[in-house]
Amino acid sequence: MLWAAASLFIVGLGSYLGRDFLMYRTYETAFGEVNRFRLADSSVVFLNANSTLKVPRWGFGKATRHVYLQGEAEFSIRHTIDHQYFKVHNADNSLITVLGTEFVVYTNPKQTNVVLNKGKVELSSNAGEKPLTMLPGDRATIGKSGEIKVEKLSEAQLAQHSAWKQHRFVFHDTPLREVAAKIHEVFGVVVKINDNKLAARTATGSFPAENAEELLSNMSYMYSFEIMKAENKIILIPNP
Repeated sequence: MLWAAASLFIVGLGSYLGRDFLMYRTYETAFGEVNRFRLADSSVVFLNANSTLKVPRWGFGKATRHVYLQGEAEFSIRHTIDHQYFKVHNADNSLITVLGTEFVVYTNPKQTNVVLNKGKVELSSNAGEKPLTMLPGDRATIGKSGEIKVEKLSEAQLAQHSAWKQHRFVFHDTPLREVAAKIHEVFGVVVKINDNKLAARTATGSFPAENAEELLSNMSYMYSFEIMKAENKIILIPNP
């Protein structure tokens, strides 16, 4: 009985994965990788590291322009003659609806951030509230409850949200523990900070880096710590 149940599970899983492969084309990036893709409707997508975008294989650009994002991406959406909406389904079940515009999305199951550079988008969440219309310069954050909060950004702040396209990391009063979490997300490298004062030390600045060690080396002198490798992780030690 157990063997039969396991066999049914494997067959069912294979059928599901096969269906997913047949239904969608998947664009993805590895840890530390940034890539540019042109979709069938001529829209352009930059995918940040460790991100996935699923696009329907059939009818995209004609019958549908729905895509599914996990991670971070910058979209430059082509406006069609028939004014067809482009819709981005996010990992937290929120939805972005656009005609033609440029925006950056960071999404995971717990939270989504949307930064609008050009044009206009409509943002809705699973909270069931009335969709919110974003204008250029807006940054919207959707929390766990589905509530949407919007703030206006300066030109410099807008540019920071696309810095990853040039392999740059921009921090503003960011605790090093959050820097460590970002490194793990982008590069897949575990960074340990056993000293609480060092973990709370805040970083501000723009740092070019294409791997975890380069980023931490660039920051180590300014924020007074040393780097030690141990197995598959990096340990930060405060300078005496």
